[in-house]
Amino acid sequence: MPQVRLHRLQPMLLTAFVCAMMLLAGHTYAMAVDVQAPRIKALPDPCDLHHPSIGTCSISVMDVVSTQALLGMQEVICKRAFVDTASDKDLEKFVLDHIAPAAIGPDGIYIMDHHHDFTAIATSSISSSNKVGVVNILADWSNLSKPQFYAQMLQNRYMWLYDEKGYAPLSPALIPRSLLQLINYPYRSLAWMVRNNGGYGKTPTPFSDFLWSQFFAANNLLPSTPCPGDLDAWTLCQAQPFDLDSCYGDEPDYLAAALPKALALASSGAARDLPGFGQGVIDYPNCGNSSMAVAATKMRFNGRNSNNNNDNDLRLDRR
Repeated sequence: MPQVRLHRLQPMLLTAFVCAMMLLAGHTYAMAVDVQAPRIKALPDPCDLHHPSIGTCSISVMDVVSTQALLGMQEVICKRAFVDTASDKDLEKFVLDHIAPAAIGPDGIYIMDHHHDFTAIATSSISSSNKVGVVNILADWSNLSKPQFYAQMLQNRYMWLYDEKGYAPLSPALIPRSLLQLINYPYRSLAWMVRNNGGYGKTPTPFSDFLWSQFFAANNLLPSTPCPGDLDAWTLCQAQPFDLDSCYGDEPDYLAAALPKALALASSGAARDLPGFGQGVIDYPNCGNSSMAVAATKMRFNGRNSNNNNDNDLRLDRR
């Protein structure tokens, strides 16, 4: 009797074994596609924190450490749409055109520029194995204590210690480590739009776009939620006034309305001392081939036609 039962079970066991092997093979193939199919061929060697050296190396964008708390999320949305729809050749060019200066600290590699480009890659739909960036290591301070490291970073103007409400200096320890945790600052998006429209020129001055952001913020070009001093009266949108999901969903429309005023201010004498004043060149961004990206950003980069809802006004020239 036991032999008969075993005989009946053998085909079932064989079928189960074959199915399991097919599932395993499919899973292994999917992993291989993700891990073993790099789209960027010309990367430098991976960064090695155990044997650090000055120069360029490649690193997962999920592993870099931020030196600022803020981002202009409309710039990230645009660049993410480009990354999502880019060919292998265009993706490689994007990565290699945005090499971030960096310093090695006691707990990782800190990037001092290209936060928007790296965040666009980090939040894109491309495979995790292709979410890489290139850094140029300018200093190895891995042997310093954290306070000593922060002191070196600040002495070299490698950190931006403002929050989205304009308060500074933040403690360096309060800067989010991950690019995925950075805070939206709409005035940074406005500065980016002004620069794209030729309002000012790109310069090597550290954090120049943030300096312009502060200038526009001082002129109150965008709506904001005032925050009272009474501890019992705070609301969520007073605590995080520019959060796109909960408090500032109309940001693209606010930016479009503010752009003509910002362009006029950028050419006025009040902006004369800012970096890149009078050096602007029109350079409309490439937000990819996705119509969804156009709808999501709703940016009218031509300030003179900012009240026109025609998406053709975006002028998304390929660079």
